[in-house]
Amino acid sequence: MNAAVNHIMQNVDWSKYDLPTWLKQFGYWQGTTSRTFNGGENPIAAAMKKAKLSLSKKQKAQIIADYICTGEVEKFQRSKYSCQITDDEARAVQRLVIDIINGTDSEVLLEWMQAVISKFFNQESWTKMAVGRTTYEARQDVKFGLAALHCRYSFIEYERKTIDDELVDPAQG
Repeated sequence: MNAAVNHIMQNVDWSKYDLPTWLKQFGYWQGTTSRTFNGGENPIAAAMKKAKLSLSKKQKAQIIADYICTGEVEKFQRSKYSCQITDDEARAVQRLVIDIINGTDSEVLLEWMQAVISKFFNQESWTKMAVGRTTYEARQDVKFGLAALHCRYSFIEYERKTIDDELVDPAQG
């Protein structure tokens, strides 16, 4: 399987988009496909569980309370944007994140990757991501997560301007 993963990653034209756009496109791709993969769990969710990224007691209590009140688990929000990547390209983008998650014991790096997943894959708003902290901290986590991805995969272009426009310090305007 490792050879197949390497083959997919090598066959992707990584110059097609910059890093944040690849991640956004994966989020759009997720919205156009079933939330299950081959009858199993989403590999990103499985990797996060495997990495033992734990929720705080407050976050767990909120999830349980939301479920008890509504009887539903939060649903994936559909995007108004369209997916422009193929299934193989999506698998390659997914592999970028899974490799970092599975290859680290750093809780800080896992938090950064969770922020990247929340923002790009799940298309969460800054306000939603900032529950229990400031919006600025959520934006910084995304920024650091992108930097970690770019350091590991420097062959993927990283247009700082595109993400920095969204990651402006709210105290400065």
